[in-house]
Amino acid sequence: MSQHLTGSSACNDSDRQLASAKAGSDEALARLLADARDFLMPVAARGIDSDVRGQLSASDIVQETLLEAHRKFGEFRGDATAQFRAWLRRILITRLINHYRRLRGTVKRSVDHVTNNVDIETLSARNVETPSHVAMRNEESLILDEAIATLTAAHREIIFLRHRDQLSFNDIATKLGKSADAVRMLWYRALSDLSREVQLRSRE
Repeated sequence: MSQHLTGSSACNDSDRQLASAKAGSDEALARLLADARDFLMPVAARGIDSDVRGQLSASDIVQETLLEAHRKFGEFRGDATAQFRAWLRRILITRLINHYRRLRGTVKRSVDHVTNNVDIETLSARNVETPSHVAMRNEESLILDEAIATLTAAHREIIFLRHRDQLSFNDIATKLGKSADAVRMLWYRALSDLSREVQLRSRE
């Protein structure tokens, strides 16, 4: 009974945060995205087949998903946490499939199979990366590197600690001597700046 009440309370808190984010609260959106990372990591990890793990990482896929979700949050039309998570999941799966298409030229399993944690079928050796696929991925990496380079030192540090080192907000707070809430807001501002810089460079 107590577990049910705890789960219900957490859901209500998330729904309130979602409502606040839709009303324009940057802090609420930062919390939603921060909480979503823990939900998305295993989804991304299960979607990456063993033969491409050297080329794709769950952390990178999740970071891309959060950047896109931040950029497109105004397009989200739901009002419940479950709807928000489903929306994030669709973004992640789309990004994952796009990566597979660039890496292998095609995808032989449906999105439903991916979301049900079925490994994507190992593709034919004839579908190895072409020079154009390599160039496209390298260009995206270059854009991200250039965008990160424009950030302030504090913003670069929080991005690296959260996404490269995969530290929790509490661990980062201890490391930086800040409160967890202050770290979340710093991360949100860094993510916002990074998203804007990536967009600008993608249009060039």
